[in-house]
Formats: sequence, structure tokens, C-alpha cells
Amino acid sequence: MSESIFDPPFRTPGPSDEVPGPVFEKASTMDEAPPPGDAGDLLLATSARGASDLMCRGGELVAVQINGRVQPLDEGGRMVRLPRGDMAYRYLGEVADLTEAQLLKWKSGADLDVSRTLAGGDRFRINLHHAMNQPGLVARHIPKHVRPLQELGLPDVLSDLANLPRGLVLVCGPTGSGKTTTLGAMIDQIVQRDARHIVTIEDPIEIVHRTSGRSVVRQRELGTDVDSFPTALRSALRQAPDVVLVGEMRDPETIQLAVTVAETGHLVFATLHTTDAPTTVDRIVEAMPDGQQNGLRSALALILRAVVVQTLVPTADGAGRVPAVEIMLGNRAIREHIRKSDSHMLHGEIEGRSSDGMIRMEESLANLVRAGRITVEAARNAASDRDVLNRFLEKGRGAR
Repeated sequence: MSESIFDPPFRTPGPSDEVPGPVFEKASTMDEAPPPGDAGDLLLATSARGASDLMCRGGELVAVQINGRVQPLDEGGRMVRLPRGDMAYRYLGEVADLTEAQLLKWKSGADLDVSRTLAGGDRFRINLHHAMNQPGLVARHIPKHVRPLQELGLPDVLSDLANLPRGLVLVCGPTGSGKTTTLGAMIDQIVQRDARHIVTIEDPIEIVHRTSGRSVVRQRELGTDVDSFPTALRSALRQAPDVVLVGEMRDPETIQLAVTVAETGHLVFATLHTTDAPTTVDRIVEAMPDGQQNGLRSALALILRAVVVQTLVPTADGAGRVPAVEIMLGNRAIREHIRKSDSHMLHGEIEGRSSDGMIRMEESLANLVRAGRITVEAARNAASDRDVLNRFLEKGRGAR
């Protein structure tokens, strides 16, 4: 590799090439550079800086997200700016390693979700889209190695959930909250410890699981191996699985089929973009047509084993992020509240069962504050209910 990885085939864009983009504090003091000649080097630079995400748009400065903060990607004090229009399509298409057919589909106006693995093993989940009439790309870096649950700072009860023989386990949280990492660790635990058949349905495949010699893993990607989540779930029932991972429950049909797979004696993991356990239950039920909601609620009460909601919070020293979690386990009282449509009672049951491994998000945040891992301000920014957070913080002060 040359002295700088940013030796481009493109000219440095002039003022007429600029489009509105992120405003960075260092922008006025740094020179600009075109992107690297080898498009893969843009992904390598993202990985080398420990960034979770790469963000690109035609004519705009390239940005990365590190520990939850967006900043310009720079090399030797020079920020990197992409070309516009067709040159941007071609370059970002090379970053994502698109086929000509995929490139044409994207240029026609479609959004694409793909994954790419570099020669060194770095893997990226990539979304290609359009913004302000320019091509855009966001690439999420997927770690090379699956970290065990014990290293992720998550409660021990998650390890117990991975050992369940059947039922539905939901791992929830906003985008970028670590759901993929957590689920990857849970699946990897099953792969390493058990002799089970695991089928994953993902869009796209993110963490690649290696067969341990005991468990068998079949990973299916939408658009490559199967055309939809419902089709893959129907097929899964004929593939003798023990464990099924559904990348996301996006629609009523997928939800109903995931519940059916769990009802028929399988362990099902799935994700939702929700921020607490009661909302998760309501979101699933309310996604169904009115005439099917009661039936689904009853089924959910029988097969739901846990809802895990997580978020990543900046650490007090600014060096990283730490997970805060809400955990609801499907005990008898929880099942009865779900059956009776008493979702507003769920948080009370979670608080009263902390000895069983349940915890509210606000209690988890308060624990992190008391341990010195995060600041009070960070906890308040992450809390759904600041009054509840304050109650847990006061409770902790009174216990000392």
C-alpha cells in the first residue's frame, strides 16, 4: 500500500461539486482529499479507526461514527470528499461490491441492503439509498469475532435464555443498540455448547457463525437464498430446526409465523425496534388485524419467554459505550397480564421480580451511574421515564 491510502483516481472536487452535508468542528481547519483509489480501503479505514459506521453521500464529506459520535474520516489531517452523480454511484457500488445488476437497480431508485466481507475478515452490513438526489451509503461494521455474552457486560440471565428448549425470545432496542451483537453471542453460545440445528433468516447476514462440529447452522439471506421472511419461516418448519432466528418481525404475516414456529416446539429469537417491554408486547399485538389480536395475545402469553431491551450509553470517561438493559421474563404473572391486555401492569411486575433476573431500564441505568460507569446526564438522556430513573437513583442513595 502507498504512503497514504487516499490516492484517488478522481480529481479533488471544486466548490461547484459541493453539496450540503454534515457540519464538523474541524471542517474549517482541515484540507480535503478525494476518496482512496481502492474502494475497499474506505471500509478498512473505518475498521482501523474502531468506528461502528461509515456514512457517505455523493459530493459530501465522508463521516464515521465512533462511540456514538459522528466525525469526519480523515487521513493525515485531510478530510475525504466523494465525487457526485455517476462517479459516486460507481465508487460506492465498488465499496459495496455490487454486481452490475444491483448497481442498475440502485440507480433506478431502489434502496439496497447487502453485506460485504473483506479479505482480512472484516464484515460490513451496507445500506445503499438516495438523499437529496445523490447516492448514499451507510456501512455498519460487524466484528470479526463473536464476543461471548460474559464479555459484553450483559446480565447472566441472557445465557440462561440461550439454553431454553423452546419459546419466543425478543431482543429489542433502537438502531445501533447492539441487538445484532447480543443475538450473535446467544446463537454462538448454542453453537459452541449444544448439538442443535439452527436456522437464521437475515436481511442481510451479518455475523457468520461457524459450525462447531456439534451444532449445524444454516444462515439464509433475503434476496439471495430466499425472497421473504414469511417464505423462509414456512420453509423452516420443514427443515427440522431446533432454533430459528428471525432478523426482524416487520409485518403481521412474519409475526404470526414466528409465533407459530415457537408454538410448535422450537426456540425462536427475533428483534423489534422498541424501547421497553410493555411497548414491545403492544407493538406485536397491534400489528395484527383487529380480528386476530385476541388470538395472538393468548398465543403470546403462552410462548413468550423473555423480552430483552437494550441501549448503548456513553461511558463516563468517553472511551466507549456500555449496555443498559430491560429484561422481562415470562413468569405466570407476566403471562396473565399479557393475556388480559394489562400491559400497563408489566413494569410493576418487572420491578417486583428483580431477584428472578428481571430489571427495568431505568434501574439498569441507575446501577451504571452508581458504579461510576456512566454519568447522570447520560442516564437521563437514555431513560424513557426520568421520574422513574430519579426514583431509582434516590433509592440507591438511601441504601448507602
